[in-house]
This record gives sequence, C-alpha cells and structure tokens, in this order.
Amino acid sequence: MFSIPIISCLILLPIISIFIILTIRGDDETLYKNVKYISILTSIIHMVATTYVWLNFSKVEYTYQFIEKVAIIPNIDFNYYMGIDGISLLMISLSSILILFIFLFIDLPKENTKVYAISFLFLLSTSVGTFSALDLVMFYVFYEMSVIPVFFLIGVLGDGDKIYASFKFLLYTMFGSILMLVAIIVMLFVAKTSSIADLDTFAFSYNYQIYLFIALFIAFAIKSAVFPFHTWITDTYESSPLALNIGLSGILMKFGIYGILRFILPIAPLAILEYGTIVNILLLITLIYAGLIAFQETNFKRLLAYFSMSHVALIIAGIFSTDIKGIEGALFQAMSHSIYNLGFFLALVFLQRRYYSNQIADFKGIAKVMPIFSVLLFILGLAAIGLPLTSSFIGELLSLFGIFQTSRVFAFLFTFSILISAIVIIRLNREVLFGGVNQYTKSFKDLHTYEFLPLAIIVGFILFTGIYPHVILDIIHTAVANIIEQFKNGINITDI
Repeated sequence: MFSIPIISCLILLPIISIFIILTIRGDDETLYKNVKYISILTSIIHMVATTYVWLNFSKVEYTYQFIEKVAIIPNIDFNYYMGIDGISLLMISLSSILILFIFLFIDLPKENTKVYAISFLFLLSTSVGTFSALDLVMFYVFYEMSVIPVFFLIGVLGDGDKIYASFKFLLYTMFGSILMLVAIIVMLFVAKTSSIADLDTFAFSYNYQIYLFIALFIAFAIKSAVFPFHTWITDTYESSPLALNIGLSGILMKFGIYGILRFILPIAPLAILEYGTIVNILLLITLIYAGLIAFQETNFKRLLAYFSMSHVALIIAGIFSTDIKGIEGALFQAMSHSIYNLGFFLALVFLQRRYYSNQIADFKGIAKVMPIFSVLLFILGLAAIGLPLTSSFIGELLSLFGIFQTSRVFAFLFTFSILISAIVIIRLNREVLFGGVNQYTKSFKDLHTYEFLPLAIIVGFILFTGIYPHVILDIIHTAVANIIEQFKNGINITDI
C-alpha cells in the first residue's frame, strides 16, 4: 500500500545521525553546537515522519499496517518483519515526542556531548524497533539493545553512585532477558515460527502457557518495576541525568507494559485466568508500597520514581482486567503517565538551573517568586492525581471500570489505594509551592519563554486529551479489540 518503508526510515534515521555525529570534529564549543543542531533536526524530522504515519493510519483495519517483510532464515520463518497497529503507533509517537522534548528543552552536557546525543538517538531507534517488530526474534533484539544507551547514560553522565546504579540496572535487565530468551526458544521450538501474528493464534498447551506466563511476566515486571522486581528503579532514577529519567518513565517502563499486552494476553490466556489474582495482589502491593514510600521521600527524583511505580501498577492492573475498556484505559493512562512525568522532570530541570539540588526541602515558597511556574506545576499535579478534565482521569476511570468487570473487590481496593498517590502530590505541592521562601529560592526568577513553552504545551495536551479522549481512544480501539478477541479464542483451547 505504501511504497516508502516508513518504519525502517523511523528506525534508521537516528542511526544515520549517530554516524554523522561520530564524524564531527572541532573545539568543544563547535562540537557542542553541531551535535545539538543535528540531534534537534533529527528529532524534528522523526516527529514529522511519525505524524505522517499517524495521519495515514486507518483506525478501522484489524490487520497490521505499513508492513515491511524480508526473509532472513526461511526454515524457522525468521524475517525482518515490521508493522504497526494502534497500540504500536501510540507508543512510537510517545517515544518520538519525548526525545524531541529532551533535545529541544534540556541542555546537552558540555562534557561527553557525543555520548549523550548518540545514546538518546539510539534509544529512539530501538524503541521504534521494539514497538513495531512483528517477529519475535526482532522484538527481542531491539528490546535488548535499548539497554545499551541506558547503561552508558547512567555510568558516564550520571551522578552519585552511578557505577553501582548502572550495573544494578544491567544485572536486573539481564535476568529478565534470560527468562525472556528461554520463553522465546520454547515458543520457536513448539510453534515452529517466530511471527508474532502466528504465535498469537497458536494453541499452546496449558502447561506451556503456565511456563511462558511465568517467564514473560517476570521479564516484563522487571522492566515495569513491579514489586518485588522493583529495587533497581530508585537507584537508577537517583543516579541518572534528568533527561534519562524522562526516557526511563516514558519509554523503558512502557516496554514492559507493551510486552504484557502484546504477548502474555494472546499467548497465555489460560495462565492469566489461573494466576490473575496473584498478579493483582502483587500490583496492589506495588501501588500501596510505592505510594507510602513516596509520601515520606525527601528526594525529588526518588519520589517521582516511586510515584511512577504506583501508577504503572494500576496500568498493568487495567491490562490484566482483560476487558476492552480496562485495556484502553490502561493505554490511555500509559500515555498520560509519560506526558505528565515529562512535565515533572522538565520542571525539576528548570528548578535546578536556578539551584542544583534534588532535595524537596531546598525549594520552598516557589509560588511567591515563580507564580507562572507554580500554576503550571499545580496543574501537572492535578493531572497526576486524575482530576476530571485531565487525561489521567480518563485513563484511571476506564482502567478501574475494566477491573470492576473482573473483580469488584480489587476495583474497590485499587480505587482507595489511588488516594495515596493523591496525598503524595498534594504534599509535594504544599512543600514546594507554599510556605516562606528560603535562602535558595528567594533569588529565583520566573520562567522565561523558552521554559514556559514546553510546560504550557504539556499542560495543554493533558487538558485537550482529557476533554477529547476519542483522539487517542479511536486510534487504539481496533487493536485492543483484536487482542481481546485473541484472548477469548485462546481460552477455549484444550490441553494438547
């Protein structure tokens, strides 16, 4: 249908820019400017190309679109096989938007500029590959390659105990990768294909479903920081540069959410019915545990890490509701989570330009000296707790509706557990916005235009999608309905 291999273009564009950056020579100032311009230009072109895909995407087709397929190993049906549905398109769009904002509104470091730019461009490329791969082996390759830029961003550009944090992240990821690799080998051996579309409709026996479910859930739970596989997240957040925090919460954690939805639901439906209650208990523990720790946390970055944990737990619970509204709500909440976290971390970037600290106590009385900033931060807080007319309200409402269809008890527990997150944000706003200014904040100046613009865009997007959610829901509805249909068909299989 489309002569341009647009998915490959989206994957290769950042790689081409990486090779261009590697050839740049000159003094530090020239190097910095050229790398920044190339990175911004690449991310803008990538966003334009992603917009082209969005505008040409059919909302009603049940099949994957923008298909690209080249045989690699025909004997096992291993192909370079790429394509997207509404879920893939949403995730790719989020990745493109986040990387664009990182390059536009966060200063590149003066040292290791190339490492910084190359790492984020490589993360963008691997994220597109992960979300568009229709071959299981290709998915695994892109999924695992995304670890490389994160490892270097923490180890080279992080602060604090960055070496410990980078290797802890690597070890946790490797453990999950081994489990996923075992599951992939089993699926290839049993189904004799690596096509994701074929695997989704293959009748795995009950026993195989149990084994695959356990291996894949642990792998994706590690990536999504679900209790008890979560301990990497706080050290990683605290030691990472703020730009990487945006990538971790907005892209990497979504890998786990995407994997659960794309693989576990259609491949292991009987296992979900068997172990769904245990998963919901783990998610409920994650939500409550992370919320309580976030409430007493004094470090801004660690607070946002635990806050992300609690919200991702609700997103996954919405997916495990196996209800179409619950899954749509989970995806909508995943989008909202990425956007308001982008706003929070940009806000911290702007605060650190005035005084470098991660301690909440160092930012007092901001409302008196930065009123415009305070209004925008307050709205971000309202979005994070799911106030009506914000995007999070739609996501949480639909997720809880889906959970209610499966279990009224868990719906009740998740609903009241969300209150902990609301208290966390209310406390954060009270600590940062109100009270008397201190020795650090008394000299603060309000946002200038270049800082106001990104926060205003984020707030505007949150309000727009909260009022007109169908803009997103219409894109993902057909893909979600297709997954639910595969899930229901899989329930009827018998042990073979």
